[in-house]
Amino acid sequence: MIKIECRKCDTTEDIVLFEQVKAQMPEYIKTIGEDIRVTDEEYNARLAFCYECEGLSGGLLCKYCGCFVQMRALNKLRNCPSPVVKNW
Repeated sequence: MIKIECRKCDTTEDIVLFEQVKAQMPEYIKTIGEDIRVTDEEYNARLAFCYECEGLSGGLLCKYCGCFVQMRALNKLRNCPSPVVKNW
């Protein structure tokens, strides 16, 4: 099991839930409506920033807000929560 450094999750139960959400993420992403979805190009650019950010934990979670970056980056109503540099 990977170590998760999330300010909201710190128990074994939370880690199991994390793994379940991680497994369901591709299906969830498909359900996000076109009205709030960024373009594929913008999504990939946002994720590129996340993957280089010091706030990324476990390859999936943002340490600053606790969100799964793959879900947050897809939503055009969301922005980068980094207190250091707002990348998008």
